[in-house]
Parts: sequence; structure tokens; C-alpha cells
Amino acid sequence: SGDDLAVAPNPAQDEVVVTIPEGGTAMEVYDVTGRLMWSQQVALGAASAIVNLDILQAGVYLVLVKTEAGAKSARVVKQQ
Repeated sequence: SGDDLAVAPNPAQDEVVVTIPEGGTAMEVYDVTGRLMWSQQVALGAASAIVNLDILQAGVYLVLVKTEAGAKSARVVKQQ
């Protein structure tokens, strides 16, 4: 369906492809303490986007996609 958020590969090393729910407007990555690490606008109608993880330390992160209907999130594990 068009309203699911998916992140692959997971775990990942350098980048992930995020499948964007329908109506996605912005994408954010948070660390486990809730600190915003990265954000970008989502192109209108985009079905997916690539997130570069090179700047992040190894660990668990939350990928959040904001939509007109709210927000969806998924966990991603960054490996060294």
C-alpha cells in the first residue's frame, strides 16, 4: 500500500533507501536520545529517498517521515 514506511537494508553501513508513505513531506533521523541528526524535505510525490548514514556513529536510529496525516517511523541499525 502507499502508506507504509520501509527502510532497507537494515542493518546498514553507508546508506539506506526509505520507502516514503503517500503524502510524505519531510524526513528526519533521530538518535536514541531523541536528538535530530539529519532532516530534509521530501520531493512532492516521491516514492523513495536515499539517506546517507556516513555521518552517523554506529548505533540505533529512528527514521521519521512526516505526512499530511501525521508521522510514521522506523528503526534502523547503523553498523561500522
